[in-house]
Amino acid sequence: MDVDHALAEVGSFGYYQKKLLFLFITPVTIFNAIQICQLVLTGAQPDFSCQLSKFDIRPGYCGTETHRCPKYVYNNNFTSIATEWDLVCGSAYLIGLATTYTMAGILLGAPFAGWAADRFGRLRIFAPMMALTVIFTLLSPFTRSYYQFVSVRFVIGFLIGGESLVSFVLTTEFLGAKYRAFASIVLSASFAIGLMIYALVGYFIRDWRTLSLVVTLPGILFLLYYRLLLESPAWLNGKKRHGHLMSVLKRISQENNTSKGFEKLSNEKQSLIEQLTIVPSSKITTNHNLFDLFRYKSLRKITLVQCYIWCVNGCVYYGLTMSAGGLGRNIYISLCLSGLVEIPSYFIASYLLSRLGRRLTLNSFMLLGGAACAVMLFLPKDHENVEVGFALLGKMSISASFAVIYVQAAELYPTVIRNLAIGMCSMSARIGGMAAPMIASLGMVHHNLQFLVFGVMTVGGGLLGFLLEETLNRPLPDSIKELTLENEQELRPMDKVKLIQEAIEDENDIEMVI
Repeated sequence: MDVDHALAEVGSFGYYQKKLLFLFITPVTIFNAIQICQLVLTGAQPDFSCQLSKFDIRPGYCGTETHRCPKYVYNNNFTSIATEWDLVCGSAYLIGLATTYTMAGILLGAPFAGWAADRFGRLRIFAPMMALTVIFTLLSPFTRSYYQFVSVRFVIGFLIGGESLVSFVLTTEFLGAKYRAFASIVLSASFAIGLMIYALVGYFIRDWRTLSLVVTLPGILFLLYYRLLLESPAWLNGKKRHGHLMSVLKRISQENNTSKGFEKLSNEKQSLIEQLTIVPSSKITTNHNLFDLFRYKSLRKITLVQCYIWCVNGCVYYGLTMSAGGLGRNIYISLCLSGLVEIPSYFIASYLLSRLGRRLTLNSFMLLGGAACAVMLFLPKDHENVEVGFALLGKMSISASFAVIYVQAAELYPTVIRNLAIGMCSMSARIGGMAAPMIASLGMVHHNLQFLVFGVMTVGGGLLGFLLEETLNRPLPDSIKELTLENEQELRPMDKVKLIQEAIEDENDIEMVI
């Protein structure tokens, strides 16, 4: 069955899809944004003094190699893991290490969830990972040592990396082609809103344990109504589970008040419910793995280009976000601005996606952002306002391109391997994010040198993006055959034989139904 056609009949953006997007996935994204960026406030570096004696208190003093400071006194009106476990001076690097643990968890969680969701189903993976995310985030404020804390942060990163990926793909596969870009923009804006909400809550709650608990408690609500979610129609169709597929379409038609559309699907000649009773179980599923992304030329080209683009976006996005603290001395205002500046970029991207297409929109934003970053190397040091303007332009551009790559990747890859592919792309973005601090440190070698590196990387990604096909209004491909058989000349002889045999088996199954 053509899933896009089926969704058009029962409603491709009706009540059910709006409920899924705005009442569930959007709050989940806001929740995830707060959890990923939680260390910005709970790991804030305080002003401190060293109390050598009752009357000898030295501001910013760390002691010597042989005589360490016996007691630190903190001068800020907030607490953090730094004040809790004295992570200052020679131990200050442990705060950054905690962020690295979180990113490492995301790095591993995304490809695992991608593989599992392609094999076992979107909902079967998303639901337990979301539940475990809530449980471990609730444990975080009750940890009693630094090593307990970073261990929990690693698990949280692993779970969020998985469930955020699957939730995006699940949402995409419930929407018609012309609504996918809008959904991606909504979710990207939700991440930015999460940063602003976190900054606002953090402004009023200065104790890190209380803050962590307060921003986590709303996650309990997700456990109460996730059972209202349905399995992805595209995944069910790709696995030939047509009976379950028809029940999902019926449920959508009931909520969207499009029962006539479902009746039309039920009366079609090749009813998928009938196919399910005849197709042998040995032919129902075909499991795919990471090597399939590189086995065929078309998929190999898509994967290599996508991985580089995602890596660049992750590196530059987090690199520029780290520079947001330089916009002011108030950490809460800086965090709020780093989220606020992203909002306009998403609306601009949403407008351009349906007019210029995915490819041109993505590449244009990357070229613009790369140019803005590269120019900063040549600006005079005394033109701080101009530097801030170019930095914000770069942040807006890379934020927009980061939103667009999700749409493009979801539409480039077939359903049977989409989660696995986007999981690998997400892993590339996390590698870029882990490299961002090292590149940002180049600013100590030469003023704004890091921005030149960010700019060159981004421009390179924008140019490479023109190697990919346009996917605007194109139906989502269900199988690898749909991509590879369109380019038979690029297949090796053995690959041709395998694909032709699979196609013949599918035709035989249809003949059995007729």
